[in-house]
Amino acid sequence: MKCDSMNIITATSYMARDIAINVLRSGHFNPDEYTIKYNLGEGLPNPDNMKEDDYPLIISGRYDGFPFELRIFCATAGYGGTGPHDMLKILRTAGFPVNEEAILTPNWSHDRQILIKGTMFGMKDILTSSF
Repeated sequence: MKCDSMNIITATSYMARDIAINVLRSGHFNPDEYTIKYNLGEGLPNPDNMKEDDYPLIISGRYDGFPFELRIFCATAGYGGTGPHDMLKILRTAGFPVNEEAILTPNWSHDRQILIKGTMFGMKDILTSSF
């Protein structure tokens, strides 16, 4: 289903974090689920060539009752325990339960790929889960 969206492409992680948190706290957006997709070997995709589902963090839900996606390009996870944990702050602000090990350690990385889906009930490693 096609829905409205907001693409957040910033030069720094903290700018992406602040914009995303402002949207989440606005009272208009009710998040339901999210997807984290990242290739550790390649890094962030080129924003000029990205497709809608290439964003490293996509939060889906409803904005004023209508389907909506918040797509975030540059939000540092703090992988390996270093750097800012902006992605965790965004997900926690949205109300999602987060397993820090999934984001901050290589335990959910497979062939340097990370693909995680989450809801208000938890998160799954899609590369090893079967649905």
